[in-house]
Amino acid sequence: MKIETRLNPQLETIIPTTFLEKYNLEEGDIIEWNENENGEITIKFRKSNL
Repeated sequence: MKIETRLNPQLETIIPTTFLEKYNLEEGDIIEWNENENGEITIKFRKSNL
């Protein structure tokens, strides 16, 4: 699945509803950005412990 988003003037983006619902994301949850040795980026969602 490919979904595109844009950066706004504050360099923020919107998390697509598909992922918000699939991972039950809420305010305060954490998004991990990882880059491997080939420059490929993966994103993981984690629930906040707060």
